[in-house]
Amino acid sequence: MVMNLCKLSIIEDLMVFVAIEVLTMLGLRKTNSKSCLLRLQRLVTLSNPIISYNFPFSSSNYCTHDSRIGVHKTVNRTQLLNSIRNLKNVDSAFNLFHKMDGMILGAKSVLSFMLQMGEEPNVVTYNSLIDGYCLQSQMEEAMKLFDLMVHKNCLPTIVTYNSLIHGWCKVKDIDKAMCLLGEMVNKGLHPGVVTWTTLIGGFCKAGKPLAAKELFLAMNKHGQVPNLQTCAVILDGLFNCHFHSEAFLLFKAMEHSNLDLDIAIYNIMLDGLCKGGKFNDAQKLLSCVLVKGMKIDAYTYNIMIRGLCKEGLLDDAEDLLMKMEENGCPPNRCSYNVFVQGLLQRYDISRSRKYLQRMKNKGFPLDATTVELLICAFSANKGDNALQELLQN
Repeated sequence: MVMNLCKLSIIEDLMVFVAIEVLTMLGLRKTNSKSCLLRLQRLVTLSNPIISYNFPFSSSNYCTHDSRIGVHKTVNRTQLLNSIRNLKNVDSAFNLFHKMDGMILGAKSVLSFMLQMGEEPNVVTYNSLIDGYCLQSQMEEAMKLFDLMVHKNCLPTIVTYNSLIHGWCKVKDIDKAMCLLGEMVNKGLHPGVVTWTTLIGGFCKAGKPLAAKELFLAMNKHGQVPNLQTCAVILDGLFNCHFHSEAFLLFKAMEHSNLDLDIAIYNIMLDGLCKGGKFNDAQKLLSCVLVKGMKIDAYTYNIMIRGLCKEGLLDDAEDLLMKMEENGCPPNRCSYNVFVQGLLQRYDISRSRKYLQRMKNKGFPLDATTVELLICAFSANKGDNALQELLQN
């Protein structure tokens, strides 16, 4: 939703996000985000922005008002600060926050500023700031805030630790993440599925998929049942580190568990098997998916088209591309790019020209890999008029 709103050139990305969050505070968003989106788009005009702010420097409260919808409500600084917790550009968010008071301060000054205004930051505020730093991989700053939080006798919650563990996993420092896990347990906080899933993903990113698998298997001993996201993370991690057999065995165990596996899990398996040179196994698995009555999506088709192209089965790949339309799942730009790449790799210029023209007619752009293959093919065969025509078009 935010991405669509960002297309509105009259509002900066950060202001759009804050506007949405303020609407949420005012009760306009309710449970229908699409309705909120339409309302926000309708209210925005060049001359009259969605919400006008009247923020006197001496006040710790923000008065929001829009006469067209009859809204007049006070929102305090802490609420507004917390509303921008998910923004990735933390410093820019804080700058925007303080520009509303006619001040431009960095993130490091937020807490001291709030204290000067007589507002004591609460656990939600600390968690918001820590999470923001973790999203930016600024772990030293995040840990400084964590230490300050403890010093101020504001007890960290499981949310605090989850943010920090995610941050350390993101920068591949698993040792620090595991230290925080131990600290959580010592303080009587029980790691949840989110914590375990984050750590499993961290081990995979750090190139330790077998340790991630052991962690996955240990979840039940700690009273935590893996969810679909956990399964997706461990399977994807094992395949990415080329532990195909381990991934397949773990997947079979998942199938025999009480988990109701969805198409996203099967897509990970299909992709991993195809990339691992086990296309026959991928075909058998796809047949099982269809027998189960699961609805496959464009991503599933694209995986199989790529697998067929890799095996040199271009006719079968073309047939599958055509069946997508028949099965109510029209090929997308990725479908065409994948197939054209397969054609170019096998130097099938005639069909490449045909499908490139089809892509052009549909308004589908070439991705970087397709362009690179096209240029490489032309460089290797400079006298080929057909290739030259493709490049010119």
